[in-house]
Amino acid sequence: MAAKIHGELSRVSKIPKDTRWVVVTQEMLFSPAWRGMSINCRRLMDFLMLEHMAHAGTENGNLYATYDQLEAFGIPRRLVHRTLTEAERLGLVLIERGGRKNQYHTHPTRFTLTCYPALYADSTGRRLYAEAGHQWRRTTWDDVTAIRAWMQRRNQKTRVT
Repeated sequence: MAAKIHGELSRVSKIPKDTRWVVVTQEMLFSPAWRGMSINCRRLMDFLMLEHMAHAGTENGNLYATYDQLEAFGIPRRLVHRTLTEAERLGLVLIERGGRKNQYHTHPTRFTLTCYPALYADSTGRRLYAEAGHQWRRTTWDDVTAIRAWMQRRNQKTRVT
């Protein structure tokens, strides 16, 4: 099947209808935070961006990811906590950690991608959006080096001898 030929790029480079998408800017792709993240941190970001798209980009701040979901997405269960901490230290996500309330009820961890506007609710429950915080912009290569060194020390502590 031959492709249709058009004289203008704008006529062929449109996003197809009924397709979800997110913006990742050139600035972000070149940033130390993005380029310095581990493969598991990248998997986490991919998962959270897919979750963001699944909610049509309207639930950033209420994105959920369980250990089971992240493990199924390719992050080894023993590395999930480390990966979350790395993403948080790089400024890519804000994490509101959940946990067990009691023996029967758990509260999931909520995520906010710092590169997109975030959803908040006021005291009346009205949905409000805040501008993206872009905390990843403050991450330097020195920070990335320190995070990698921290991860290396954590890896050495957990190795079985």
